[in-house]
Amino acid sequence: TWESAHQAFHRRLVSAAPTPLREEIETLMARADRYRRIAVRDDTAQGRALGDAEHEAIIEACEASDAPGAAALLRAQLVRSARTVQALVVPGSELPALEAALAELG
Repeated sequence: TWESAHQAFHRRLVSAAPTPLREEIETLMARADRYRRIAVRDDTAQGRALGDAEHEAIIEACEASDAPGAAALLRAQLVRSARTVQALVVPGSELPALEAALAELG
């Protein structure tokens, strides 16, 4: 399924991380799952194609050993996903904690 492929993709990204870091990332991924489900609930073919393209670009950067590029692409994908959830859950509202977290991401 798409769900299992998506989880496998993100787990593979962190598979070489030290165990404590990998476990922390997996915990955060599990906590974010409900929001990811909201983001893809009403996804369109265009939205899925965008997500697939983002994942493909991240894979290409990883395969090229371009860690800064892969990190930047992943950051952009996470920011887009957070904005998508924000627009669905609280359209037109500001979320100071989200804004602060996204500002730290750049």
